[in-house]
Amino acid sequence: MDLETGATAVVSDLPDTQATGQGNSTFDPINNRFIFLSFNQGSASVVGIDVTTGQTVFATNLDAVEGQVLAFEYDWTNERLLGIRQTSSFDLTDPFFFSMQNFLVEIDVETGAVSDISSTPAFEDTGVVIGGVAFDQRSGTFISYVEGTTLGMISAETGQVFNTVQLPEYLYEIQVDNLDFARSLNLQAAPLLGDINRDGTVGFLDIAPFVSLLAAGEFQMEADINRDGESNFFDVAPFIEMLSGN
Repeated sequence: MDLETGATAVVSDLPDTQATGQGNSTFDPINNRFIFLSFNQGSASVVGIDVTTGQTVFATNLDAVEGQVLAFEYDWTNERLLGIRQTSSFDLTDPFFFSMQNFLVEIDVETGAVSDISSTPAFEDTGVVIGGVAFDQRSGTFISYVEGTTLGMISAETGQVFNTVQLPEYLYEIQVDNLDFARSLNLQAAPLLGDINRDGTVGFLDIAPFVSLLAAGEFQMEADINRDGESNFFDVAPFIEMLSGN
């Protein structure tokens, strides 16, 4: 989708997908894959599409588990797909009885295995809100409404709520601004040492900002190379690594 013109273009045809689950998709920026839940003749699978080539990277049937799997989020650091396994039960002898449990799970995109991170539900007696989940990449926290207007912070390591925040009103869509974390991740994973501008080469353009500073004779130009909001050691770290031979 072109966000300026509204024009759309097909990246990939999906002949084996008859339906998708609203809100059950995420993006893997490490491997450039759009991941979503696909349904075909009653069978659920997790599908990954390379957004550059449009090729299907994987289309794996999910293991049969109790309940339904939804609310996909991708953990960049550990390169794993997370979601919620939601179960519900009724008692036909008691029309007022209803129970719902939500478990944080890891989904293996290669095998289709769905594994509870904890045998204890992360939250109960409320459903997952479409658009009401997000993932904080820096802290590894899965965020979801857990009751009414209460947001629960769920640890991706323990699968349990470790903190809650009461919102003054109900918000239908939530997201986490992970930009700073993405920039730090990009610095750590530079394809070439010293390739500051990420053009695949190490050359004059990588040190041009520093040359401009020296030519001006004073700090008239922004020195925040890694765009983390500060000018510090991390802006020159790649050059120090080059000089040290690391």
